Amino acid sequence: MSGVLVVLLIFVERLDAVLTSRNDLSATSVANSDIPLTSRDTLPNGNSRIRPTDNGRLSFIRSLLGAVRALRAMWASLMVWVTGCLEAWTAPQDDKQVAWTLGILWACCGGDLAGGTLVFAKAIVKLLSGSLSKQNPGNQFGHAAPIFTIILLALTAVLQIICLNRGLKVYDSTLVVPVFYGVYTATGCVHL
Repeated sequence: MSGVLVVLLIFVERLDAVLTSRNDLSATSVANSDIPLTSRDTLPNGNSRIRPTDNGRLSFIRSLLGAVRALRAMWASLMVWVTGCLEAWTAPQDDKQVAWTLGILWACCGGDLAGGTLVFAKAIVKLLSGSLSKQNPGNQFGHAAPIFTIILLALTAVLQIICLNRGLKVYDSTLVVPVFYGVYTATGCVHL
């Protein structure tokens, strides 16, 4: 479920960028932005840099940095492709239809995050009640899992408000809020 939410958030953010660029008359295509699509180091004359080979930690760090650059380039090219597909999909539609779709998608993201917040809050309440009722002796909050649960509770609580806010900026509350609460209720039941 979390993987689907991450993919949905990526697509919604890109669709939001497409709608913003459609509203700006002077903007060019978002897919044709100045994102570098290659990870090769090149000199201004176009030749590749020649690096001396060395042993040990320095070569490991350079290879690690090369892998990070390659991943960033792949991510940038994937985002350009997704944005191009979304631009092609939204081209025949008017801005109101795109805003309607975007409002629903932001509400779905926020509702799913609200369902996650519910799960993390329930876990924290169980930990607190177990500690206070002496069912679970010892300090449960000394371990990593409860700390991560608290961090995820705070993160999902803030992100659900951000998603709801962005949905309300794009479209009317008569659509966004009921969809938000519907998805919140459904995902709360599924997660529990």
